[in-house]
Amino acid sequence: MLIPAFAVGRAQAIMHDLFILKKQKRIPEFPMYLNSPMATNVTKIFHEFKKLHKLTEVECTETCDVVKYIHSVEESKSLNEQKSPMLIISASGMLTGGRILHHLKAFAPFPQNTILLTHADYKEMIQWFSESKISPEKVFITHGESSAADEFRRRLTETFGWPCEVPAQDEIVRLVSAIV
Repeated sequence: MLIPAFAVGRAQAIMHDLFILKKQKRIPEFPMYLNSPMATNVTKIFHEFKKLHKLTEVECTETCDVVKYIHSVEESKSLNEQKSPMLIISASGMLTGGRILHHLKAFAPFPQNTILLTHADYKEMIQWFSESKISPEKVFITHGESSAADEFRRRLTETFGWPCEVPAQDEIVRLVSAIV
């Protein structure tokens, strides 16, 4: 799974969500990586100044420990060679630069991989999808008011012919990969 994320705030929020999911045993154990030098530096500051946010000291430490930090370009490139399940959080959140681009090139063409976009507006999403040449097996719209999410679902289906779904709040969807 690839998660393009903004280095400041968004990456740390995703890490906290992953920590909660692991703690609740809602996701299995598998390697998770933060592959962004700026996000790594921000996470250090986030941890250093833990008295300035709402997480307890333990929650902050466990949130920061949920991922392995990728520091070098060589480590970053080696992630593209891995064949086992993993999650990579990498900048840039708008897919305009950064290490996420080489991960997209390596993983996006294969249907067993998931790309989780955590921020973009309607026009940015349509533009990116139009230029990406991806063909997802299914798209889940999980953000926004239900009427806006359903409209986005309708537009994606009409524009690209993709099967799209707006899951109900708290609905659990099991994703099954065809990895052989």
